[in-house]
Amino acid sequence: MKEMEKLFHHYRVKFTDFIDEDAKVFAEVLNSYKLSADCGENRKIRDEKIQESYKKAVIVPARLAKDILTMMQLIKMHHRYIGDSYITDSAQAYMLAETSLKSLIYHMKSNLIYIQDKEFTEKIQSDLEQLL
Repeated sequence: MKEMEKLFHHYRVKFTDFIDEDAKVFAEVLNSYKLSADCGENRKIRDEKIQESYKKAVIVPARLAKDILTMMQLIKMHHRYIGDSYITDSAQAYMLAETSLKSLIYHMKSNLIYIQDKEFTEKIQSDLEQLL
């Protein structure tokens, strides 16, 4: 149990860092929309920044999703070794992680619709299918 506590503490810290990073990259999306589009050149720069920032806004949660999946596998693996008094806690941790993963996938899909790079979106879509 002590080893599991250390391992899952590491995930908790890592996930908190991901929350901060996700907020930062989505702020980039919002700031990109604020760029001037008053002429053709500025509009092109603005559109490129929007595309670049949306890609970041998909990549960060994609990395998080992979870590959540790894954590779910660890929970499942350790579930059978946990005593009866912790079995429901383990099951609830798994269900919460699964819900978080599904929520992230929905979040990423909602951002993918704004990305025009088909190769990028197809790669991410493929990754999402593998996660599920």
